[in-house]
Amino acid sequence: MNQKKTTLYIGREHPLFNQYSIRVAVEANGEIHAGLPLAVTAIDPGEHVEPVMTVDHDTVQHMMDELWGLGFRPSAGVSSTGQIEAMQAHLDDMRKLVFVGVERDVMRTAAARDARVKAGEPRS
Repeated sequence: MNQKKTTLYIGREHPLFNQYSIRVAVEANGEIHAGLPLAVTAIDPGEHVEPVMTVDHDTVQHMMDELWGLGFRPSAGVSSTGQIEAMQAHLDDMRKLVFVGVERDVMRTAAARDARVKAGEPRS
């Protein structure tokens, strides 16, 4: 059985220049193969271009985890499930605080009005 394992190594290459390095290693049939530097060449508009590499889901997930470990996060407007759940819990807490406060104020206002009415003061 031909077992292949692709590993991506992502690291901070030149922190001063905000550059990162990506290294690829593929282990297959007891041999390790390394990706070589990528060559970029001019093409004609509309020309078919083969992918630089094709990897499986686990490899892409590993790459995302590596990037997350380096501090990369999705662009603005995209939140993770955990962030959404935390924000929802926070909003629920805020609603409870507001409604408890509003309810307490309504009760105080009603009690003060009732006390004035009992004392014979006109309703305002």
